[in-house]
Amino acid sequence: MYKCTTEKAENLDYFADSDRKHLIFAQKSVHFPSLINANLSNKLVPMAVNLFEEFDAISLDEWREKIQKDLKGKSWDKLVWNPEPGIELQPFYRKEDLNYSQYGIDSLPGTFPFRRGNPLNATGEGWQVIQSIQLDDEEAALDRLEEAHQHEVHAFYLTRWESYPEEERLGALLEAFELHQQALHINLPVDPAFLSLDLYTLLRSRKLSPALLTGTLTNDPISRAAAQGKVAELYTFAHVEAGALNFKDSPYFRGIGLDFSYIHEQGGNMTQQIAFALGTLVEYLDWIEQSESKLTIPELLGRVAVTFAVGTHFLLEIAKLRAFRLLYAKLVQAYGIEDENLQTPFILVKTDTFHQAKYDLYNNLLRTTTEAISGILGGANAVIVQAFDDVNQPAEARSARLARNIQHLLRHESYLDKVIDPAGGSYYIEQATDALGQNAWKLFQQMEAEGGFLHWVEEGKIGERICSSAGEKAQRVEKLKEKLIGINQSPNTEETLAEPIVMDGRLASAFEEMRSQGDLLGQKLGRRLQVQLLLFGDVKMRNARAQFSRDLLGSGGLAIQEEFVSLDSMDAQAYTGDIFVLCSSDEEYLQHAETLITTLKVAHPQALFIVAGKPDNWDSLGFSHAIFTGINVLEFLRGLWSQLHDIHSPTEK
Repeated sequence: MYKCTTEKAENLDYFADSDRKHLIFAQKSVHFPSLINANLSNKLVPMAVNLFEEFDAISLDEWREKIQKDLKGKSWDKLVWNPEPGIELQPFYRKEDLNYSQYGIDSLPGTFPFRRGNPLNATGEGWQVIQSIQLDDEEAALDRLEEAHQHEVHAFYLTRWESYPEEERLGALLEAFELHQQALHINLPVDPAFLSLDLYTLLRSRKLSPALLTGTLTNDPISRAAAQGKVAELYTFAHVEAGALNFKDSPYFRGIGLDFSYIHEQGGNMTQQIAFALGTLVEYLDWIEQSESKLTIPELLGRVAVTFAVGTHFLLEIAKLRAFRLLYAKLVQAYGIEDENLQTPFILVKTDTFHQAKYDLYNNLLRTTTEAISGILGGANAVIVQAFDDVNQPAEARSARLARNIQHLLRHESYLDKVIDPAGGSYYIEQATDALGQNAWKLFQQMEAEGGFLHWVEEGKIGERICSSAGEKAQRVEKLKEKLIGINQSPNTEETLAEPIVMDGRLASAFEEMRSQGDLLGQKLGRRLQVQLLLFGDVKMRNARAQFSRDLLGSGGLAIQEEFVSLDSMDAQAYTGDIFVLCSSDEEYLQHAETLITTLKVAHPQALFIVAGKPDNWDSLGFSHAIFTGINVLEFLRGLWSQLHDIHSPTEK
């Protein structure tokens, strides 16, 4: 379908200054297969004897038979994963499942179609470690910059946390940067003409060449408008042109930064992220062909950088970046571009806010760590790790340090910059790459056949699809089919927040908004509402249902206590609780629940009674609610809190 070219790049033109080398390599995003092969050939260790030769090979049927036996009668389909519409992933894959003749599986890293890894790893300085600096408070921003200078950070991402003047000039702040030794990635609504003037004026004042400038400028009016459900005004396309022309003297500064992170942050799935990214690129390429732009397509492609947000689906996020690079190369080649240096963009990834939570904040550190690893293994050229408390406030010194050190650990202790393509050859990731690539290409073709990305924005189809995907993700979280640690699984039931939380589009925010209302009720009452789990009977069933109840009711912000009940000598007065949850087997519910509830109601007339499970005729035993697998947990908890408000503050909901 498309021809793979493997011409080797020559005439490596980077600065001799060792402090600058990694910036130039990363910024150019140029791949040097000849250099890679030469460097690696002297480092290869002779392959050891295959220790498994004496064992018989195991066939696919034998593997399936073993798995089917372990399933104990359950359907194989229980193990098949459908992470998003149109994608089906089996529980395991073998070498025989891969088609090595297509899609670049057997290509070298750094060669068409650029599916495989970041060749800068193992041959240069690896990915670029970027520190994010929010500019809402200039004094705090300068403090973060000074701290970063002291901790081996040579690249910075300038953004805003909440507000920033539309036409604010950066001259004063830029004075603090060493532009000849640091890369500057700017994501602010700054006119490229103003920015280039500020940067070049500063460079000239220091008697430095503009050629020393490296970094990117987020310069994407299409995505900026689409994020708000609008179509970009035609006049703003001139900014894209200016992003290339105004920085013509800085070959390593990419002035056309396309930011697709909004698709992920608004809940769009991975197929949509790839397809809509390609559709956006096509709009710019077509604009150049059809307008009187001074830019050419090769000039534009030579200045393109793309930004993606990465989430918590570890293996799929790796596959997403690989699939995008593959399709990007395929698309660019369709425009007649055979120069491999232009067939792959500089890819910047940042950990997301979509999966971050305000309760149990430190879990965000774990999320951002796995997200950063996904970006690195997916072949990102540069990585931004967001601060773990970024959902609450601009990063302070401690949280900025932790975010910075995540990348230092991945580089200096995990050595993720020492392998070109760690994901290469993983049957699962390769299959996921093809599944996402094919699904995204199909959606992209459909969009192009119906008028293209801008037409879909105008008709509301982009927003509708992203909204639909976000709704599906929310449903999975609400039904516990997708877990958010600290939110709908293993919540810290002792934690409360003083301020109410407003839903903001993050996956956790619906739970948090509901839970914070409970925190406010507790503040009014002077105590937290209490759940008492009462365990009796069958050990296996009571323990399993108690764990389920702890997670479910704990995710509502209710304090949890647990007691074993002696059916022969129960003292109802000894138990305290606003809610009692019985945890046992269905058979023992039928035998003992009615008596237990009757006794407890005498001592606790305002209490609610819940059964863990769904026994037959449970509502006739005295229970007010049942909790069981498949229930919409958020909907249930909202109803429960409504009842509790009525009981404990009847004059005010």
